[in-house]
Amino acid sequence: MTSYNIALLIGYLFLFASILSFQVFNKTKTSLGLLVVAGFSFCLFAALLDPYLNVWDESFHALV
Repeated sequence: MTSYNIALLIGYLFLFASILSFQVFNKTKTSLGLLVVAGFSFCLFAALLDPYLNVWDESFHALV
């Protein structure tokens, strides 16, 4: 299992936990915190999809 698949799986788990916390237990602050962690995990997933293009692009911009 690759690192971006793990980030996606963790994001879905935290998203499910956030929905469960809000709907069943009525804990809004906890569900908001879980939702933030899920959003960070999804952003990490998107960043890990194509590391070659991101690294090359940033080094090109640094050179210019």
